[in-house]
Amino acid sequence: MANKLRGEVEIELAGEKWDLRPTFEALSNIESKLLKSIPDIVQELRRGDIRFMTAAIIIWEGLIGANGGRPPLSKTRSGKSLRYEEVGEMIVSDGLVRVVAHENIVLFLLHGLAGDQKMSEARVKESLDEPVKEEDPMKRAE
Repeated sequence: MANKLRGEVEIELAGEKWDLRPTFEALSNIESKLLKSIPDIVQELRRGDIRFMTAAIIIWEGLIGANGGRPPLSKTRSGKSLRYEEVGEMIVSDGLVRVVAHENIVLFLLHGLAGDQKMSEARVKESLDEPVKEEDPMKRAE
């Protein structure tokens, strides 16, 4: 399950749910491999101007980010790590148009751009939902 406080988002590929996390390494690798900035990639996604390789790289790097820097375990090959090629095959299986139409792929990149601001807002909202604990005035005087 995606941890929203860490900027993680959930996507569905080949009928399975996967988490993507925008770490520095993941976002840097995406920019390096695609030779484009994250804002440029977001604009391309929003225009629907996307290639298979672009989608596979974004998803692959997000999966690794969500798994502590390692590929997650394959859900079809028991006990083995997921391979980049499997991500590509899942995209082909689902159809590129359907995969990139998933708003969470753009959201994954936007979380990286928004940074701690977005996560802080989520933490503040969460803390507002918790009951306020009254502090003992006698403890403050000590």
